[in-house]
Amino acid sequence: MRKPILTILGLVGLCVLAFPILHEWSTAPLDRGFHAYNAGNYVRALDFWLPLAVTGDARAQELVGLMYRDGRPGIPRDYSQAISWLLKSAAQGNARSQVSLGAMYEHGQGVPQDVGKAVEWYRKAADRGDPDGGIFLGIMYAKGQGVGRNDGQAVQRFQKAAGQGSPKAYSLLGDMYSNGRGVQRDEQKADDSYRKSVELYMKLAEQGDADAQAALGFAYANGNGLPRDDKQAFEWTSKAAERGNQAAQFNLSIFYGKGLGVPQDTEKAAEWHRKACEAGCPFASDPLSPVMGLRE
Repeated sequence: MRKPILTILGLVGLCVLAFPILHEWSTAPLDRGFHAYNAGNYVRALDFWLPLAVTGDARAQELVGLMYRDGRPGIPRDYSQAISWLLKSAAQGNARSQVSLGAMYEHGQGVPQDVGKAVEWYRKAADRGDPDGGIFLGIMYAKGQGVGRNDGQAVQRFQKAAGQGSPKAYSLLGDMYSNGRGVQRDEQKADDSYRKSVELYMKLAEQGDADAQAALGFAYANGNGLPRDDKQAFEWTSKAAERGNQAAQFNLSIFYGKGLGVPQDTEKAAEWHRKACEAGCPFASDPLSPVMGLRE
C-alpha cells in the first residue's frame, strides 16, 4: 500500500523546529538558561541568554530568537524580535538558525511568505552539512516550491541526511520508495526505511524528546514501520502534545474528534485545536489542510 508522500514534513517540520535545548550543555550562562528553561522558568532563561546574545554569541542569539518565535508564559510571541535575532545568528553561520529562518519564510511567520527565500536559507544550512537543512531543501525539491520539482534531488538530500542518522530522513525515504518518486518503487526498501526511522525515533521518544514522540504517534497511526495501533498512536501523541509540540496538539484534536484510540470527545478536540492555533501551528489555522497523513 502506498504511503502518504512527505507527511513527516507536517509532523516535525511544518510547525517549525522544536526548541533544541533538552540534554544540551554549554558555557555557564547557556547552561543556567537551560536549567531554567527545563524547569519552566522561561523569563529567567531569557535573562541568562539575552545578555550573551547582545555580545554576539550565535547560539544565544538562536535561543533568544526561538523564544520569541514560540512565545512562552511571561514572554509574548514576537516574530519581529525572532527574525532579528535569528538573522544575527544565521549571519554567523549558525545552520540551525538558517533552517528556522527558512521555515518562517516558507510559512510566512513574521515575514511575507516567500518560498524562494526559504529555499535560500535551507540551502545555506544544507551546504554547511546540517541534516535538517538538507531535509527541508529536499522537501522543497519534492514539492517544486521555490525551486523546480526534482524528485532525484529530493532523494539525494534525504539519503545524505539519513546517512547522518536523521530519523526524519529515513521516513521521507520510505515515502519516496513507497510512491516510486525519484527511485524505482520498492515496498521492501520503503518498509526498511520506515522501520529504521521508528527505531531511531523510539530511542529519542523514550528520553522525552517531544518531536520524536509526535513522530512515533504518527507512525503508529499510519502503520509506517510498525503495525498500525490507534491506542499507541494516541498515547505517544498525547505525550508530545503535553510537552508543547504543536503538530501533536493538532493531531490530538483529530484523535479526540474522530475517536481514534480514545473515546470521541468533541470538547477535548476543540480544546487541543485551540492550543495548536495559539501555538501558531499552520495546520491548525487552516480547516482545509491535510491532517498529516492521518487516515479518514
